Amino acid sequence: MNINQRVAALFSKYSAMLSEEKVALATAILEGGQEIQTEAEEWAIGVPVFVVNDEGEQIPLPDGDYTLEDGTKFVVTDGAIAEWMAPEVEEVEEAKEEEEKMSEVLTREEVQSMISEAIKSMSQELKKINKAIAERDAQIEKLGKTATPAIRKAPVQKEVKPLNLSNHSVAERVAIIQNHFMQ
Repeated sequence: MNINQRVAALFSKYSAMLSEEKVALATAILEGGQEIQTEAEEWAIGVPVFVVNDEGEQIPLPDGDYTLEDGTKFVVTDGAIAEWMAPEVEEVEEAKEEEEKMSEVLTREEVQSMISEAIKSMSQELKKINKAIAERDAQIEKLGKTATPAIRKAPVQKEVKPLNLSNHSVAERVAIIQNHFMQ
């Protein structure tokens, strides 16, 4: 059962509607990430190769040697595939393994188990964060208690009353100021 059949089975199991639209274009991604297309249903020698620009126009792929993301190499001559070299067997096996992993259908229990594990992990992280916050708060409280007595010991300034020195001589002003602030 391929991935499309599995998805269709899941959608029918849960009464979801899906419509399938078939397009006769084969597409692929070059190593650099650019998408290429052909009007044929599959890649083969002699089929024209196009790059689709932002406006949706098909532009023939320039002549040269190219490599697809899966490792397949091909040569383009006059806008068509002249040579097609399949990737090494090792790369094909790795791609098949990845496809099999991606096509596995998870059961409800597996999903619940994954969610449960994620919740446990997040719970542990939250406990660590709360513990760090509690330690920080304890340190702040401890510092607050040690700082409070030091603040209480600070000298208290006397209230300074304004002096009217306008009716006194310079010598009297100096004497009044000395007596007033030396008390």
